[in-house]
Amino acid sequence: MARGAGMEKGRWDRNHMLAAFAAACLLGVLAWWGWAMAAGPAGAGAPRVQLARAPGNSADPALAAPLVGLLSPGSVRTQVQVLGVLAGSQAPLALLSIDGGAPRAFAPGQRLGPSTVLGSVAVDTVEVEQGGQRHSLPVPMLPALPEDGIVPAVATGAR
Repeated sequence: MARGAGMEKGRWDRNHMLAAFAAACLLGVLAWWGWAMAAGPAGAGAPRVQLARAPGNSADPALAAPLVGLLSPGSVRTQVQVLGVLAGSQAPLALLSIDGGAPRAFAPGQRLGPSTVLGSVAVDTVEVEQGGQRHSLPVPMLPALPEDGIVPAVATGAR
């Protein structure tokens, strides 16, 4: 009978150890989800706009360029086509086609691809930083308006 009581005690300890392990796992999962939800969604929501560099930023882009080029995927290059801009003193936007996709509006500081970020938007140029190097892309010129201000519709062949 003493042996049976000892086995019950061993089973009780094993069950409590399993319950403690399950509780620790549950607390770990809850802590991870709490941290992930507090950090916010990655890449979703409002676009993040970088208006100006923080004063005191001592990182030299020329020193970081070799490291960015080394860590950037060499064969992956994002093709950026400028379709138009909305440039002004407040919130500049660029209408871009990324890798031949549908036109979308982007704000300065927004990521366009794996190693491509929209730098700045001006009336005549859009600056894109790709793989640590800045590229200046021209904004296409609008066609001249007729003197009366009325632009005729282009026939598409559909009737």
